[in-house]
Amino acid sequence: IILNINNIQTTMLAFSFTAPRISKDDELRERATLNEQDLEEIKQDMYGNHGANEVFAVDGPSTMAVLRDLEHIDVSNKEDYLEALKRCPELVKEESNIEAFLQCEKGDVSCAASRLVQYWRMRKFLFGERAFLPMTWEKGALVEEDRQVLKLGVYNILPSDKHGRGVLFIDMDKLRAMTKVEDRKRMVRAAFYTLQIMKKNPSVRANGVVVVSTIKMDTPTNFNRKLYKLLWDCIGNAAPLYIRAFHAVNQSFIMDLMLQELKHFIGKKIRLRLKVHKVDTARAVLGELETYKLQTSKLPVMLGGTYNEVNNYWVGSKAL
Repeated sequence: IILNINNIQTTMLAFSFTAPRISKDDELRERATLNEQDLEEIKQDMYGNHGANEVFAVDGPSTMAVLRDLEHIDVSNKEDYLEALKRCPELVKEESNIEAFLQCEKGDVSCAASRLVQYWRMRKFLFGERAFLPMTWEKGALVEEDRQVLKLGVYNILPSDKHGRGVLFIDMDKLRAMTKVEDRKRMVRAAFYTLQIMKKNPSVRANGVVVVSTIKMDTPTNFNRKLYKLLWDCIGNAAPLYIRAFHAVNQSFIMDLMLQELKHFIGKKIRLRLKVHKVDTARAVLGELETYKLQTSKLPVMLGGTYNEVNNYWVGSKAL
């Protein structure tokens, strides 16, 4: 057996022994606490078997209940939301409408209020003063450097599946060079904008989103834990979209070592809906994804699919 000592040393340097992580035993204990209803809900989310009756219908009393709950949140925790209400109330109604947050949280008033506050906290953190401008391709919150990141094709909106779930393809390999603090914010601003675009689709708001991501790393230095943590905080805790499943494709040996840490900061909800595809060929990947109702015709070429229009949704005349 020949060992690459330099690679092992580099791996150990990048590996954090103090960072929180989720072990296989932790996952087993976590699943052991779930009841049959929880397990069935996870299965429906993963396979897209949720029916029309499962989609939460927003009504007036629920919206008013969220507004009342917002009043009870400590002012120090909702400063950015209050600032947005003062500076751009119409934008708050249009781009962070309460109905979307209620749908995301399946009618849980308290969680919807908390996510709405977190949305504006994240938006202000990422965009600064531009947070109070419309989330549009031009003449809004985005600047040229943000548009350049989007054109890289890291985040790609794919056609919805047959169950109406939105599909977001993230090419993690293109995050490798993003090591500086300013790069980190740029990448998550691009994700925030992409999710805002997906939110415009009523079917996606109602049926949720499936995330499909490449997660292959050649060296451990590619694992930018601060970037990934911020990214999943944006996706999982701030965006008003229900994440039904997360598929990680093309996992590498290096990622095997980092996966326990990744599982910690994506949170319990997404962790329980995570499927790691450890297969070597595109055909095998497509076969596994097909079992989760993700059709080959709607998956990108780089995964072996036949859909060839990724990254065109917001570029040029198609930009919203």
